[in-house]
Amino acid sequence: MKLLIYAGKEKFVVSGNDKDCHTIEGCDIRETVESAYNEIEAYDFLEVSRDEDPLASLLARLRKGGKLKIQGIDALKASDSLVSGQIECRAFSEIVVSNSFRANKVNDIIRDIESKGYAIEFAGISGLHYIIEVTKKW
Repeated sequence: MKLLIYAGKEKFVVSGNDKDCHTIEGCDIRETVESAYNEIEAYDFLEVSRDEDPLASLLARLRKGGKLKIQGIDALKASDSLVSGQIECRAFSEIVVSNSFRANKVNDIIRDIESKGYAIEFAGISGLHYIIEVTKKW
């Protein structure tokens, strides 16, 4: 089963009508089942979730061999863009501050994932967005 979480403003297009796909708009994942999902895609979840450890909440829902893909705004890249004049203050506030509970840096997220015993399959930044993919080996 696949879990899609659209916590931010953007909702990405998913092809087809997959009966085995559970979609959540927002950041309340309390009704999802731990260790139940083969695949989780979470967009802006780490930034807007009020959970004390939102990453641990996502990882707990993966089953063995499951894949987690998270995407959000890298606060360091956004700050660099503000300082260099690539984006204005209003755009910076809209991107980083609006509806967010916390700011993240991709390196901090990677460190947190690795400290929990998971291996990173892919991590990168495209524009201001980070993308991290993790596989649960055990």
